[in-house]
Amino acid sequence: MARTDNLAAEIWLQCFHHLDHCDLASLSSVCRHFQGLCQPLLFRDLGFRVQKRRDIAEHARLSTIRLEQLATSRHVACVRSWAFRLQKGGRHTPYPQVAQTYSAAINVFCSTLSTYHHLRSLTIHGLAIDDQLRQTLASLPRITDLSLWDSIVLARTGPLLALRSFHLSVSSFGSSQTTAPNQPLRLVSPETLLSLSIDGSSEANALLRTLTRQGTASQLSSLTITLSDVIVDTLFQFLEECPSLTEVAITRASVLTYALPHLPPSAASSLQTFTGPHSVAEAFTLGRPLTSITLLGVHDMHGGALSSSIQSLPPSLRTLSAEMHVGRIHEIAAIIAERFQELEELQLVLLAWDPDHVSVDTPPEQRMARLLPVVTVDDVDSSPFVVRFLACSLSHWSLTLARKFYPTYIPSPSRPA
Repeated sequence: MARTDNLAAEIWLQCFHHLDHCDLASLSSVCRHFQGLCQPLLFRDLGFRVQKRRDIAEHARLSTIRLEQLATSRHVACVRSWAFRLQKGGRHTPYPQVAQTYSAAINVFCSTLSTYHHLRSLTIHGLAIDDQLRQTLASLPRITDLSLWDSIVLARTGPLLALRSFHLSVSSFGSSQTTAPNQPLRLVSPETLLSLSIDGSSEANALLRTLTRQGTASQLSSLTITLSDVIVDTLFQFLEECPSLTEVAITRASVLTYALPHLPPSAASSLQTFTGPHSVAEAFTLGRPLTSITLLGVHDMHGGALSSSIQSLPPSLRTLSAEMHVGRIHEIAAIIAERFQELEELQLVLLAWDPDHVSVDTPPEQRMARLLPVVTVDDVDSSPFVVRFLACSLSHWSLTLARKFYPTYIPSPSRPA
């Protein structure tokens, strides 16, 4: 019975209606009674991943055989999700046998992908999207979710994919194949997109510029992107074509050599949630009735930059999360309390210790008292890297303090009795 807790909910529902309690004691009995139900669930979510192991060539060879057998079996109609991951550098290893098995796996996957007519979600790691593979993707009638990780898009034009969710992460690792940085990338239709994620700026310009020219992304509600100088103008133009956008996440802002202009009023006018570095928050949030903001990154030990960023945020906020240096918690908290009268949830991530407030010589029982005199320790997370505290002194806030620390920092207090 120990392994039956991993069964899908669909099977448990049938068990309670059609099986005796004695039969439930055996996983094999359950599977035997519901073979017709178990097998489709078994093949619903598939994955191909070659692990880092000594017998990698043999493992890849056996996996390739399974790919061939599955493509010709009746279970191919059960597959709804595929994740095909290759180990980085596997195809370019100096060992011929390993390289051969990798090539065989890629060929079998690409040649049989078109047989999965009920496929809805596809994740690909480490493949070049050439004309043949792109045509195959376009032939899948039900696919709505596509993620391309560490992939190179060689086929720049072709049939547009009517996706609801699309992720693109471009990498040239281990490959001499390159694409022109300004060459248009016509891959997805903006009319159906609900969620778009782009990691890296090498293809962001090409994809965003092409989507802008294709027309309004009327249904797009979520955008996640890496920000840099080279894509700022293109990104702002694209956001003007996103009237339904409610969530923007900037994973990182790299190589920003100048202050960002404010987002035009006509761009992302429905924005409600923003996540990103505090250095660019004002550009995206000014004049918009946002309700939730997460500020990432602290580069000013004295908290001046963070203070300015918080003061520029819309006062209508209900949820605020920010990373900050622990020594400035009272200063920042005072600014927050004065500006955000409707705030309901506050999370402060403490990134470092200020020696002016706490030193290594401070007795353990006094460290938290000196550091956070207004906060009562209510709960301690079991995570070794993040410790959470809930405050009892703030009547209208749900306050969470999460402290990130490393071995050289002061250890966390023990769980209260």
